[in-house]
Amino acid sequence: MKIDFRKASIEDVGIYYHWANDDLVRKNSYEQQKISFEDHIDWFKKKLSSSDCFFYLFLTDQTPVGQVRIENKTDETVIGISIDSKFRGQGLGARMLEMACKDYLTKFPQTKIFAYIKENNIPSYKIFKEAEFGNDQSIVVDGIKSIKLSKNRK
Repeated sequence: MKIDFRKASIEDVGIYYHWANDDLVRKNSYEQQKISFEDHIDWFKKKLSSSDCFFYLFLTDQTPVGQVRIENKTDETVIGISIDSKFRGQGLGARMLEMACKDYLTKFPQTKIFAYIKENNIPSYKIFKEAEFGNDQSIVVDGIKSIKLSKNRK
């Protein structure tokens, strides 16, 4: 399946809200409670206007299939991914991560990108490993056993 990406815009707030509140996404998130639409709109607008946040919206034939967010936080750059439930298990995750990282690391070549994955989230771990994230570290995030991975420009 051919996929492309573009920068997300305010018109995408609804699909991002749908993905954010997907049961599996919430289960694998460090903050598991559902998000209200009003809170999501405020958060989404703030992230869109931030020069530290990159929203990559992935599409196939103009149909949104998922997103990758890379955000430069105070002390490190962090990546996250979600894939529409209709497109999971089709091998898109690693490709999405690779494409987003390539674009981001071209713009910011000195950056190291970090991923935080709950230890029991094996599918996500496999996707990040396939996308050549490495340097596995066992850590605890908010009391949850997790794995921290990283990737930088080769």
